[in-house]
Amino acid sequence: MSPGLFQVRMGSELAHSPATKIFPLARAVYGAGALEPSVLQNWYEINPDIFVTVWFEDALAGYLSCLPINETVFAQTLLPEFDEKGIVPLTSCGRDYFG
Repeated sequence: MSPGLFQVRMGSELAHSPATKIFPLARAVYGAGALEPSVLQNWYEINPDIFVTVWFEDALAGYLSCLPINETVFAQTLLPEFDEKGIVPLTSCGRDYFG
């Protein structure tokens, strides 16, 4: 990677899971509500491209998690009491998505 350049990589382009590197960023943004690395790892193993990562000089600078979810689950995410830790991946990108 060239010095001073940001690089965007899909999860499947990485040699290793970014779960443990994502966690400190998630903790900084979400505090105690951040998902544990084991949950992030589980999602990564099912669908590596769930994470789009941004790197700066070989350090993780940011990420975006892209959860394919069905309409029912999306409606649940809008409820104040929704807990994203309850999202269980059924298939990597199957017709049921996450439910």
